[in-house]
Amino acid sequence: AQAVQCVCAGLNHVNNLLGSEYVSALHQRLHKGPGRLLQAIDRAQAQAQEGGGVEMSSLTRPQGFEFAVAVNSVDVSADYVIKLRRELEGYVAEMFQGTQERERVKTCLADLGEASTTFRQMTQAALEQLASATASRFKPALDALALASYDLTETEYAANETEDVWVAAVVGVVETLCTWLLPHLTSNNYDTLVQLIMDILAAKLEGLVVTRKYNQLGGLQLEREIRTLVQQVGVVSGRAVRDKCARLTQTATVLNLEAPGEILDYWGDNAPAMTWTLSVAEIKKTLCLRVDFKPEAVNLLQL
Repeated sequence: AQAVQCVCAGLNHVNNLLGSEYVSALHQRLHKGPGRLLQAIDRAQAQAQEGGGVEMSSLTRPQGFEFAVAVNSVDVSADYVIKLRRELEGYVAEMFQGTQERERVKTCLADLGEASTTFRQMTQAALEQLASATASRFKPALDALALASYDLTETEYAANETEDVWVAAVVGVVETLCTWLLPHLTSNNYDTLVQLIMDILAAKLEGLVVTRKYNQLGGLQLEREIRTLVQQVGVVSGRAVRDKCARLTQTATVLNLEAPGEILDYWGDNAPAMTWTLSVAEIKKTLCLRVDFKPEAVNLLQL
């Protein structure tokens, strides 16, 4: 009984330290936010460009990357707490034979799981803050998309084939962020950050795409741009982002149709390989963005 009391007292002390002093220390390291980190990326990128490229030796830990280190510390802490709990559970099975004794100690060990959950939540919140802070960097590219015309002549379409201005700008921003953050974030944190950035970017692009008017050539151009975006962002980030752009891809598909009724070839039983993320209302609204489609014909579609 005394052994159980001692073990529980020790575990409760560990839990108290993790839940108070340790969490407080981690919060203190995160409280300055990601602004300093993004400024450090700008400086490092400028220095690399002046020097003719990115030297991997310069990626050790440039000044200003403390936020990335802090987020990593929280992420790793969550893993270590779970590892500690599992190891201690093994010791409990060896040390205590009585069911009541084991259950009492396991109750204390369960608090370690709660500490790990707290660390995961802190990590997620910090990465969401970092992803949100990157949003302004995409503004020039998004502004270019907002001004782009998609009611194109064949000459304009052919001219646009040589360059995708806003796509190249988006990819450039993603490439800079990934180049400097990949070496400084844990694999879990990097994966999560890329997905969060793509969530924000895709939502902004979806909002802009539906403000344009299109003819079929414009729909073809948008489809090409979205395909290029998905491919190139996947390359520079080293992560698959196709799922994050599913709604954009489907929007481009709808805008690329030759006639409103052609959507029936992609809908329901006719498209077993496609899972639509656009609702019926969104599909019809998108079809109405085509200057050559009559709203009456779109509204008559039975989807």
